[in-house]
Amino acid sequence: MPAALAKRDVDAVSIWEPHAQNSLEALAGDFVILEDPAAYTERFNLNTRTDVLSDPTKRAALGSFIEEIARASARLRTESSEIIPSLAPKVNTPVRTVMAVWPQFKFPAAISEGLQASLEEVEPWVAATQKRQPRTNKDLSVLIDRSLTAK
Repeated sequence: MPAALAKRDVDAVSIWEPHAQNSLEALAGDFVILEDPAAYTERFNLNTRTDVLSDPTKRAALGSFIEEIARASARLRTESSEIIPSLAPKVNTPVRTVMAVWPQFKFPAAISEGLQASLEEVEPWVAATQKRQPRTNKDLSVLIDRSLTAK
């Protein structure tokens, strides 16, 4: 898409990083960014099963994994200038591009306060695609287990 923009084959793109940054660079300053952070949020999550949570050994291993994610996320937030040069080649992206887009990412390693509302918002659509009745807000709330992240 960046090349298509530069050649004027397309008028606009809606795309994710690093291609959005590549598009800006291809347009060499001749661009307008139209964005609303409230319009799109991408969440990454960790999912497991109740039998894993009920097994003390597996639960402990999952807890350790979550703690390691939190430590790595903290490093990503606080030591980015040291991490990016070794990270960029692993994602096949130039260091300068990763540096340019890095501020867009937060790495919270926490359960979002907006998760319940997001589940409630998408549940009718998911239920329709799965040809089932939508779950209640109470049923959705039990899908969010904060016990392994509570300190």
